[in-house]
Amino acid sequence: MTEIELNKKIGELHANKNSVIKKDLITFYWTRKNPNLILNILDTFLDNGDVIYDPFMGSAPILYSMDKCGKNLSFVGSEINEMPISFTKFNLSDLSEDRLNEARKKYQTFFEKYKDLYEYKSPQYREQITLSKLVFDVQDGENKVKTFYFSNQEKITINEGNEGFESCLKDYIERCNELAMKAKDYDVELIANSRIAVKEGMLLSQLFNPINFFVLTQFSKEFQNDSIMLTVLSSVLHLCRLTDLKSQSQFPYWVPKKDVVERNILLLIMKKINEIVKGKKSNTLNLTLVDTFNELQSQNKGVLIINKPSQLITTEDIPNNSIDYVITDPPYFDQVAYSEYLKIWEHICHLKSNLNDEIIFSNRKVAPSNEQQYLDNLTKCFSVVAKKLKEDGIAIIFFKDSKPKNIHLFLKAMENSGLAFIRALHVGNKKYTYKQNTTQDTTVDGECLFFFDKGFNRKIFAYKEEDVETKNLKGRTEEVVKKFALGYLQKNKEASLGELYDNGLLYALYVNDILRKISSSKIIVEILNENFILQGNRRYLIDQAKI
Repeated sequence: MTEIELNKKIGELHANKNSVIKKDLITFYWTRKNPNLILNILDTFLDNGDVIYDPFMGSAPILYSMDKCGKNLSFVGSEINEMPISFTKFNLSDLSEDRLNEARKKYQTFFEKYKDLYEYKSPQYREQITLSKLVFDVQDGENKVKTFYFSNQEKITINEGNEGFESCLKDYIERCNELAMKAKDYDVELIANSRIAVKEGMLLSQLFNPINFFVLTQFSKEFQNDSIMLTVLSSVLHLCRLTDLKSQSQFPYWVPKKDVVERNILLLIMKKINEIVKGKKSNTLNLTLVDTFNELQSQNKGVLIINKPSQLITTEDIPNNSIDYVITDPPYFDQVAYSEYLKIWEHICHLKSNLNDEIIFSNRKVAPSNEQQYLDNLTKCFSVVAKKLKEDGIAIIFFKDSKPKNIHLFLKAMENSGLAFIRALHVGNKKYTYKQNTTQDTTVDGECLFFFDKGFNRKIFAYKEEDVETKNLKGRTEEVVKKFALGYLQKNKEASLGELYDNGLLYALYVNDILRKISSSKIIVEILNENFILQGNRRYLIDQAKI
């Protein structure tokens, strides 16, 4: 594909308004990409018969876009951890109504066996009522319960000082003390890592209240060979642990000190099973799961899933020169340690995670990985990807990191892999993501798509080494930023920092060897603020007085 053809398709991508209707009933994964954007990529760039490869598949949200797409496309995804694969296979399976009802019946038996652990005597009606959730604060190392919420015929709230509060609290404490002892045999020590709020010596049981941890261990034991039940639990396990009021999961093992929420996990699982029984048939994907690459194109919309680190993919898994498009969202340095977080799924749901081969920059105590190891493994992975791509294939990569140095290191790793950076595209939105843990001024909003091809011998750098060394860095940076921003704003009237970055400024800074020399976007923001008008909506305009 020529650069002119690529730019034409990118223009069409912005105009595409097609949308995905189906939603996955079973999922839990961070930073899932907008399925409508992925659908528009498929509609715009791909042709009938094309094969897509995602080396960092996760729970494969792309499949919902592929299902909606009118073209006969094939998909290959590789994923290092078992949990997201279990979600994908569940969503691809055409489970009968009888089988789903049988699963619900089995769970109902389990529910009846343990429901009394969540039942208390109502102070109003003198009958047993079912706890929905409770809220407590942590004070001087002790949990101080503030409110019990019940959900029988009518919602009942019992606060500290209300009639019946002390009775509920007494029963609750006695149950916690008794079950904490019983669950000791199932406890394990987590891998210390401050990035995901795991302290030295922290136990798995500390993420849950003793009642919930006991019930989870019993569920894990009873259904250890039942893939449906384990997958259902997997999709709500993050809500079973102690959370804040909004169930914030982006700081994985963090437990607040105030307004800690613990839920009745029996009700939580029952709700998910009922959702699946009601909605599974209408949400089943019209895709065909296959076992080998050779079977892919003999099937309509075939899907091949490989549980393997992408850097270890062989020609037997995926032949060389067989992939038309790579569409993926790779790991970003130290931002989300998926395999470490998934250890609770491994212990409770028997779904393995792989620490040793994960491509991540992590300071964990076991099998740590520094930045250089991360970059080396990333290069290995995309070297494999480059071999799998056809000679005219394109890699479309979601990238989200506002640190110039990280962007440079990523692009350099891609170049070392045999993939040449063509251009970037900004797709805006109004939300800011967890991944950008910076100020709004330096946050890159929206999505950024990087486009690469197999440009093995293309020399893209525009700078001469002596130019960079002899000129003041800020002066050189200012020269590049001002030139690009002025040209872009003359054509587009206004733009955010993210748009400028993704629609050419990143590329200009990279080919002039500036990205690796600046540690943050602060210098770029300062240059833009000094030379252009920053509006209240964080968008820049040309300052006519400075032209």
